[in-house]
Amino acid sequence: MIRFALVFLLIATKVLAAGHGGPFVPCEFGVSINGTQCQGVLTPASLSPWTVPTKFTAVNKIEVVGPGGNGVGGNTSNTGNGAGAGGSYGHADNVTLTPGASVSFVCPAGGSGTAASFNGSAYLSSPAGNSGSGTTGGAAGGSATGSALSGGNIGGAGGDGGDLNPGPLVGGGGGGAGGPHGPGRSGSGGSNILTTGGGGGGGADGGGGGTATTDGDNGNGGNGGHASNGNGNGAGGGGGASLDPGLPGGPGAGGGGSGDVHANPFNGGDGGSGLLWLQAKLGPGGGGGGGGLADGPPYIHVSNGGAGGQCGGGGGGGGSLVTAGANSLGGTGGGCCIAITYTPAP
Repeated sequence: MIRFALVFLLIATKVLAAGHGGPFVPCEFGVSINGTQCQGVLTPASLSPWTVPTKFTAVNKIEVVGPGGNGVGGNTSNTGNGAGAGGSYGHADNVTLTPGASVSFVCPAGGSGTAASFNGSAYLSSPAGNSGSGTTGGAAGGSATGSALSGGNIGGAGGDGGDLNPGPLVGGGGGGAGGPHGPGRSGSGGSNILTTGGGGGGGADGGGGGTATTDGDNGNGGNGGHASNGNGNGAGGGGGASLDPGLPGGPGAGGGGSGDVHANPFNGGDGGSGLLWLQAKLGPGGGGGGGGLADGPPYIHVSNGGAGGQCGGGGGGGGSLVTAGANSLGGTGGGCCIAITYTPAP
């Protein structure tokens, strides 16, 4: 019976290893990666405190991305359209935590304006990206702080709404979240020409910035910024042509701005969620694309800003309306993420 149990355990181990694409280690928290480490990600849905695994060692990395800011919706009064900024990133390497201990953390949702922290704000804290305010895009949050901090990068600023000289505004693009490979890139401001689309969202983690619309674009939205090579190398979402939606960004890339809206309710493209932590399909996120200008009667549509990518992408600003109707919505910022990677004891 004992021999049968050992054989069964050996077979089960091989099956699990095959399912993970190779060798694995048992993990009390997260999943096995690269055959030697465990990795898991805490999100706004996770409950504090976090329990330190019994086999947690000093070979580890704690990474914190602050939440992104929300974009501002558009209306006929032209008092909105600023985009949200991306959240900042900070990491702590090889920290000492007691196995079995409870560690508090704060992992806010997008648009909260509250910094994300691990083991208290004095230990490791990453600021949130600021939400847009009126026609102005949100400013980038500050740098990560804390006694355990090993390094970090700030998020990108949100783009301003574009003023159509004078007239309705189009939405700015959201800023990308910071990451280990570089700062988040700023979203583009909305264009200052008539019949135009929204600005593109910024790429995350050292990627490219969103592009603006320019004279002669004939209502096209701006392209989203690409992600960095270290975060999936996702292509930025294409800006919508006139009467087309903005396309969502690839992993960690910014969403494209919506084209000028006419007979269809097109929105800015969502920022791409990052893939830095591949097993969880999460990482620093790109900014959402801005909403385009919504035409008047007989078409009363809105053009909402795209959502910021999870984790920490800023939301795009909504497009304005030529005539009275339902107000557009600004994109929601991506929530916080706290990634914990460690080598378990034998």
